[in-house]
Amino acid sequence: MLDRRLVEAISRALKLNPGSITPETSQENTEAWDSLAHLNLILEIEAAFGVRFSSEEIPLLTSVARLQEALERHGAL
Repeated sequence: MLDRRLVEAISRALKLNPGSITPETSQENTEAWDSLAHLNLILEIEAAFGVRFSSEEIPLLTSVARLQEALERHGAL
């Protein structure tokens, strides 16, 4: 199950309806999720959860499922 705060952060950053966000939502299938939006999304999530992703991690966080897994690894969920 997706974390509500994660869905809210993604919704704010990408200007998506929260109800449309699933674990499968990704850069590949979401028009609004371009490279600039990706950086804004990472900043939004880092601020919302008080975490810092490494420069190696950031390019790999290209789906909602991967974002949630990364937050779990960082102990934020």
